[in-house]
Amino acid sequence: MESDREIWSIRDGSKLKQNAVSLIWNTRDLYGFVWHWFLLDQSTRVEFISLCLSAAKVSVNIPTGENLIKVPNALLDDEEKQKTIFEKLAGTMMGAGSRKGHPYTWIPKHLADARGQ
Repeated sequence: MESDREIWSIRDGSKLKQNAVSLIWNTRDLYGFVWHWFLLDQSTRVEFISLCLSAAKVSVNIPTGENLIKVPNALLDDEEKQKTIFEKLAGTMMGAGSRKGHPYTWIPKHLADARGQ
């Protein structure tokens, strides 16, 4: 939107720019968000915790009675661990072979705009 001069030429168009919010997600942040949702949801929590331990050797502790669940730093900072867990969930290839794409990289690339954001 920002590069479209026509938007800014309308009356009060500058007000839109004042409230602009930059939303840039890197791959680690995107998957960290997904892990957070897996841990929040009662129907996926136990299986996801088990998967983290078996696939990436990462333990997730949830204190009894806690409503706030923190995703372990190893799942937020380590892209190799994230990739290992995601590939255990979705596989390493899409379609019949690697020429169709890799799910771990395909998702962020296809959520991004033309500038990779």
